[in-house]
Amino acid sequence: MPNIGGPSQSKRALLGTVVNSKMLYASPTWAVRGTKTAKNRAELARAQRTVALRITRAYRTVSGDASSVLASMLPADLLATERARVRVRLDDQTDVAPSTVKNQERIISIAAWQARWDQSDKGRWTYQLLPDVGRWLTKPPLTLTFRLTQGFNTCVYEWQGYVTKNPGWSPIQEQVTPASAYTQNKFITECTHLVTPSHAYCFI
Repeated sequence: MPNIGGPSQSKRALLGTVVNSKMLYASPTWAVRGTKTAKNRAELARAQRTVALRITRAYRTVSGDASSVLASMLPADLLATERARVRVRLDDQTDVAPSTVKNQERIISIAAWQARWDQSDKGRWTYQLLPDVGRWLTKPPLTLTFRLTQGFNTCVYEWQGYVTKNPGWSPIQEQVTPASAYTQNKFITECTHLVTPSHAYCFI
């Protein structure tokens, strides 16, 4: 699918759910053992990253961690283990509504995703703008256009090249030092030409 034009955001998201359904078929039976090894988790992440890039209209250089957050797509291994936990609880607890169990387990999965996002060494510039996964998942309806996605990724890298010339910036750690005259808000101000006013929520 092309980054510009092509299927709408809703159709891309629908295709993403289809891929997840096929990839995680019967996951409650194999999730516990299947997600133990790093190799299996990497294979799941690789397949899901391809889908996330298409949903978000991102370049192929965008990391899997960043693309999954932008696409609001729970990592496949966490989703598989979540479904396994839900199945166990539904089998053991007949007095609890399935929707309640699913909601409770989803909260656990999002917490695990947040911890992974906090500790990841990839997508750190996107993390500067979207540090809270839970908040991003509960955002108002938003269509990720090609330009908006680049506002979370490419524009940051272009600006990174600029700010590295300022001694107040630490480009290695990608953090602002007290001596810097530029802040994340400055970046947001300079890059808002990529988004419409209705998208301002994303940059708060």
